[in-house]
Amino acid sequence: MKDKTMKKKLDGNSFLLVVTIALFFAMYIIGIIMFGDRGFAKVQNFLNLFISNAGLIVVATGMTIVMITGGIDISVGSVVAWCV
Repeated sequence: MKDKTMKKKLDGNSFLLVVTIALFFAMYIIGIIMFGDRGFAKVQNFLNLFISNAGLIVVATGMTIVMITGGIDISVGSVVAWCV
């Protein structure tokens, strides 16, 4: 007899994370197809996406955690815009 609790399903938060990661890689692959002859397919260029956007990644991760836990904090956008 199979236990239904053993079957793992994607809840709303996990689904959004999977969609975000899939869109990131899809857009990167499209960029490789369109701009591969200009050096877009290099590994260093892929790593530069994370290096140059490190501050935005930290803020986006923090805001994601705030929204998942049910809170809201709209002041982050204004502080980031003021500091950049």
